[in-house]
Amino acid sequence: HFNGKDYGFEDELIEKSTEFLTHVEKYAVKMTTPIEPAVDSLFADGLASFRRSLIENFKAFDKGWREYEEFYMKCWHRIHTQVFEPIHNLVTTEKQLRAAEKDHDIALKQDLEVQIMRHIIALLDIMFPETIAVPKLPNTIPLAEAA
Repeated sequence: HFNGKDYGFEDELIEKSTEFLTHVEKYAVKMTTPIEPAVDSLFADGLASFRRSLIENFKAFDKGWREYEEFYMKCWHRIHTQVFEPIHNLVTTEKQLRAAEKDHDIALKQDLEVQIMRHIIALLDIMFPETIAVPKLPNTIPLAEAA
């Protein structure tokens, strides 16, 4: 939840989270259960066999962990991108505006000035929802330049 908007995770994440927790629980037991009997028997099946078994369990555990983490991070990135989109738009347009000023491209500069004002207003409306009701004059920049 950010600035009055809910950026919920997909339902699939809830399912995958449940599967992941089951996976963690299963492998927490599966990885630790053979340790005590092996130590008590002084590794009757041999250290190499014990080591192989642990490695297989750890690899399977790690694979499940990485798969879940990758899915979770994709969900998180989607939300992060939506939340920061207004800032990204503002920064990107400002960078383009600087380049247009440097290149003395007046027509592009004027278009980008209009865009940057729209992005500033959009960001302000998100940060301060009470400003949404404040009327914005169309063509504010061209009117200001004409004065």
